[in-house]
Amino acid sequence: MSTVEQWMAKKLEECRDDPEYLRAYIEILEEELELRRDEKKELADMVLSRQPGGEK
Repeated sequence: MSTVEQWMAKKLEECRDDPEYLRAYIEILEEELELRRDEKKELADMVLSRQPGGEK
């Protein structure tokens, strides 16, 4: 288990009995996931644009 996974597991355990905290934590994770997806899409677009025949 990675350090991030350990931290996430610890946080989930801490907030297990607090539904409001758990909802806020899940919302933050969803936002982080969306940001990472956007970053990956931007990187893929940049790589594809540098391929022969790609947009310049």
